[in-house]
Order: sequence, then structure tokens, then C-alpha cells
Amino acid sequence: MSAPTPRRRRSSPAWGLALLAAPLLAAPIARAESAEGYRMNDLGGTVKLPAGYENDLWADWELKSKSSRGVLFKLWLSEYQVPVNADSLAAWAAHYKEELEDEGVSQVQIARTEMNDRGGRRTGMVTLSLQIAGGAGVAYYAFFEGAGHTVHLRTVSAASSTRAAEADLDAILAQMQLDGGPLSGGDGTVSTAAGFQATLPEGWRLPVGKEIEPIRKITAKMGEAELAEDRCWTALHPNAAAEPDLLFACKTGLQVGPLDEYSFDAVEAEVHARYFGRAETPVAAAKPVPVGDRTGLLYSPPVAGQPVKLALAPYAASMMQLWGRAGALDEAGLEAAVTQTLAATRFTGDDGGKPIIGFDSWVGYYLKHRPTSPLVLGPGLLLVGLVGGGAALSRRKRPDADLD
Repeated sequence: MSAPTPRRRRSSPAWGLALLAAPLLAAPIARAESAEGYRMNDLGGTVKLPAGYENDLWADWELKSKSSRGVLFKLWLSEYQVPVNADSLAAWAAHYKEELEDEGVSQVQIARTEMNDRGGRRTGMVTLSLQIAGGAGVAYYAFFEGAGHTVHLRTVSAASSTRAAEADLDAILAQMQLDGGPLSGGDGTVSTAAGFQATLPEGWRLPVGKEIEPIRKITAKMGEAELAEDRCWTALHPNAAAEPDLLFACKTGLQVGPLDEYSFDAVEAEVHARYFGRAETPVAAAKPVPVGDRTGLLYSPPVAGQPVKLALAPYAASMMQLWGRAGALDEAGLEAAVTQTLAATRFTGDDGGKPIIGFDSWVGYYLKHRPTSPLVLGPGLLLVGLVGGGAALSRRKRPDADLD
């Protein structure tokens, strides 16, 4: 017998509030699941519920049911694959508490948090105490890494059904059948055919599964909606209950002359005008930053809400542009991640991606920024010597002609 087709319903975010606002009665409810359970394509697996549960909402990304003993069950997905660790456990616990309070539940307290193995998966567990009409209640939460997302499960009940709520959550976790586990975010390196690559800081990785879709919505606000692999690399540091911290580097069409400590101020002024010449809020001048084997420019554009960094470095016949955007990091943390990545950047291609600069640009560079360089003084002194020697020779008196 094949699994039933998912039924998609429109549901209110406050699902279960009516039940939580009134005593949870153990009224008999007809069972609505099949022996195969509920197939959820976005989850990438099948969920089996204990006996006595009636389905309320079944979609590829969400499942809601109520048992005959008054236990409310919910499964849902969040967009990014977040590791189960002490930081994510604390963040999700605080988020779950706030979520219940937003749904109108009173006196919500975090009673217990722990990490253990459930169903062969590293799982974070959170227990919340709460008040409902008629007395005390409890909410049990679980979360784990899915295939490009985080999977969340919750059971809520009155105190009289506490054991059932906890046992049902354990049973659901044990019987859940997934097509695959967490996806790999690579080995900590990023690269693009555009001609540059980098080693990422610890905890950063490539996007996996469908993570690139919400990431593009964020980067579009910074002028990069495509993130095409042939001209960009993209990396994230996932955060529980928050947007990820992002790094992305792309090839640009901007070209500049020689960039080093001598020409930095002049080149910075040129680049600053190109990027921020029409900005309503003044942007401070860039500071020099090592980018692999060369000098780059690092800006801190004032963006409301989240810290942002912009770095540029010349290579081949173009420039690499790297953006850093914080999700949970502070200003110092984001700058540390950006500068570490820039230092670990390597340019590929002919001659290590050395910038292609015309002869006239080099002449202008030396005459303007390094007029005392031997490359300028040497030819100048030689020319002076040649001119001076010629003048001396011309002034030499010719021998008198022999007179008959």
C-alpha cells in the first residue's frame, strides 16, 4: 500500500491556542494515518506517529496532529542546517520559549536542556514548563540537522499527560525514516573559476541543499542576487534562531593601476568614488589589508541593523570583491572572519593571478607616487649625464687649422 498523498491546508500560526486556552481533554479521536506514515518531501523522509493521533495539517514542510490523550504534536523545518552543540541548544531553547509566549502561552520557563542520540542522530532536547487553563503544562522539543535544514519537533500537553507527551516524542524520533543525514559543507576551502580561492575560518562552510535560495535573498540587497559559481564563491556560518553570517567573493569589472603602500590613498579615493560617491551616509575611507600576496582595501559601510564589510583586491585584469555580512556576529567578529579569509586567499591562473597593468600605468605610478625611485632617478641621471656630456663636447675648442 502506497503512502497517502499529502494534504495541504492553510493553517494559523497560533495552531493549538484554542486547545491550550482550555483544558486538554482526552476525547476519543479517529486515527487518520496510514501504516506507512506521512511522507514529507521537503523533510526528505517519512514520519510515523504513535496510535491515537489525528492529522490536522500535512505538508511537505510541516506536520501537525493531536492525540486522543490531548497531546499536541508539531514538526517543522527551518531554512539552514545548524549543528547540534551547546550554542545552538541555548539559542533554540530561548527561541522556543519566545515562540510559545508569542502564541499566548503564559509562565513559560526553560526546565531542562540536553544533547543525546535519538534515532541514530545527534539531537538537542529542550523541556519547557508552562501554564494552561486548568493547571500546569509541559512542552518537549527536539531538533537535529537535516539535509540542508534543521528539523524541529514538539509535543505539548497538560501535566496529566506529561509522560505520554515525552514518550510519544521519543517514539516519533526513533521511528522517523529519512532519506539521508546532514549534508557535507566541504573541507573548509572555497574557489571559483573566476580565478581565486580561500581557506575559510573554523565553523564556516559551503551552502548545502536549498540553503542558497534564502542566501540569495540576503545578498540581493547588497547588489549580488545571482552568486553564479563561475564568478563567485559563497560561504556561511549557520546560526540557530538567526540568519547566517555570510561571506561571498565575486569577480568585478573594476580595474585600477598599481596598488601598494605608495599608491594606496590615490587608488582608494578612486575606488571610494566608484562605490560610495552617491551614498547618502558618508563611508569612511578604506584601510589597507593583506589579501594573499598583495594589498587590498577594506571598507566598513554603515548598514542599518547588521555589520557589513567590503574588501577589494586587484588580480589579473579585474578585481575581486568580497562581502561579509553578519547574522549573529558583532562588528569585531565579522572583521576577524573577513581578514582571516582575505589573508588565506590565493589567486590562480597565469603568474598567480598577477594584475595585468599597462606600461603607461606603471610610468604614471612611478612619476606620481615614487619619483625618487631608482627606476625614475636612474634614467633621469643617465639622461642628464648624456645631455651634460654632449654639451661639454660641443664646447670643446676645435684645433687651429695649419697655416701655410
